[in-house]
Amino acid sequence: MDLTPLRITVGTMLGVVPFLALALSFVLVSSDPEPGPPVGSPWGAYLGLVAYGVVVHLLNRTIGSRVGSRPQAVELAAFVRASTMLRASLSESVVFFGVAAAFVVETDGYTVFLVSAVVTVALFAVDVWPTRRQVRRCEEALVRARGSSYPGSPLPS
Repeated sequence: MDLTPLRITVGTMLGVVPFLALALSFVLVSSDPEPGPPVGSPWGAYLGLVAYGVVVHLLNRTIGSRVGSRPQAVELAAFVRASTMLRASLSESVVFFGVAAAFVVETDGYTVFLVSAVVTVALFAVDVWPTRRQVRRCEEALVRARGSSYPGSPLPS
C-alpha cells in the first residue's frame, strides 16, 4: 500500500500549526498588553492542554483503529485512510483548544499556544503519521472483525 498520498494529507493538516504560530505571534506577542477578559494563570492552561493531549493519545490508541460499524465491508486502504483521519482530527483539536486558551489566560498567551502546538506535533508524530505499523494495526483490526483465526491472513474479498 502506497502511503505517500496519505502522508501528504497528514503533513498538510500538520502544516496548520506553524501557520497558526506565525499568525498568533502578531496578535499575542505584544510589548503593550491590552486589558482583556483574563481568567487566571497560564499554568492551568499548560496542564490542561498537556492533560488533553494525553487523553487524545489514549483515544487514538483505543478508537483510532475502530472506524465504522462494519469494518469487514471496507477495504484495507479505505480503512487506513479513515482511521488516520480520525486520529488526525482528534490530535489537531489540541492546537485549536490552545488557541482559545491563549486568549483567555492573563499572561503568556503565546506560550500557552506554543505548549498546545508542541503537544499536537508530538501526537502527530506518535499516533497519526502513516507508517507500516499503522497499516498492520488496521489490517489486524479488519482480520479480528472478520473472525480470522490468525493475524496476517489474507483478507477475504
